[in-house]
Amino acid sequence: MSIGIMGGTFNPIHIGHLIIGECAREKFQLNKVIYIPTGEPPHKTSNLTNADVRYRLVELAVQDNPHFEASSIETYRPGTTYTVDTITELEKMYPGEEFYYIIGTDTLFSLETWKDVQLLAGRVTFVVYDRQSKRDAKVLEKSQYLQEKYNFKFEYCDGPRFDFSSTLARKLLGRGFSARYIIPEAITDLTDEIQIEPELDFRPVIKFVKSKLGSERLLHTYGVVEVAEEMASLYGVDVNKAITAAFLHDTAKPLTHTQMLLRAKELSLSVDEDTLNDPNLLHGPLAAEMAKNDLGIGDEDILNAISFHTTGRAGMSTLEKIIYMADLTEQGRDFSGVQKLREQLSTDLDIAMFSALEETIKYLQGKNHKIHINTLNARDDLILKINKK
Repeated sequence: MSIGIMGGTFNPIHIGHLIIGECAREKFQLNKVIYIPTGEPPHKTSNLTNADVRYRLVELAVQDNPHFEASSIETYRPGTTYTVDTITELEKMYPGEEFYYIIGTDTLFSLETWKDVQLLAGRVTFVVYDRQSKRDAKVLEKSQYLQEKYNFKFEYCDGPRFDFSSTLARKLLGRGFSARYIIPEAITDLTDEIQIEPELDFRPVIKFVKSKLGSERLLHTYGVVEVAEEMASLYGVDVNKAITAAFLHDTAKPLTHTQMLLRAKELSLSVDEDTLNDPNLLHGPLAAEMAKNDLGIGDEDILNAISFHTTGRAGMSTLEKIIYMADLTEQGRDFSGVQKLREQLSTDLDIAMFSALEETIKYLQGKNHKIHINTLNARDDLILKINKK
């Protein structure tokens, strides 16, 4: 009997794992593929979902394929889990059988770091599933090197190409989105049990935001998040801070002016009279104070980005500029000149910010509206900065 082995943290298992197992099973005529979630892996992932939960999710995910099964031989093994120990145990369970250990190219390049890796030679055939459209010469070179050094046997399995992962599933879940069609249908109702890394877990923030915003404002907010994340990566800003500020920037917007004033008084919010008397200006500082009071957010850069996302100010941080511009240029905005701002935003943040402030000032002047001093100071500060470049 030929047995395929799929090992890994499966944090969580996704449909790609099932695709790989099925492709290997068909190509090498395997009698079955055993999915073995690790217990405590030697290269431990931060905030790894409990081993018992991961095993249960794998068990549910493979149950509808008669050629697949889940094994808990690593789940409840005391101490750190090593593949060489697992193979020894499987050999006792299936004496004389042929084992095909299915790996990805990333694992191929880290194979030498495995404990007692040389003891696997002759005991398993490594099946390398390559997701590239054309096999990388480095993959062939690495496998040739390992074959010569350890006498390993390698086979290759080509199958469907996909660009999703357990990390993507956790990222989506942490943003409050569904991971349906990325993770198997059998486990879509159990996603609350999957541990999300703190830096990816925005669920408390999203829950707060959803409690404050209607569907239209929420759609705008997700648009701001999308632009803020992209710009944070482009301009070297902490992406998690940008996402947090983008999610929270408008949480006070739906309040009436009277409600804003009452909430500002309750929170002892200190702002100038112009801001206090204009709900379009007040919602920013109030949203920042709500984030601090209701969610315990203490990062001053995040709070300032929320507070000044409407007026701007002199000496804005890069994060503040990103939130200001993301609010103005998310895909739901369709005012004249927005496309030019988007183009500038992708090349020079300061130029884009200056253009946006100039347009804002012209618009307010045309409406005979008072221009907040912070907006004028922000524009003048950028003039000096741009002239120095």
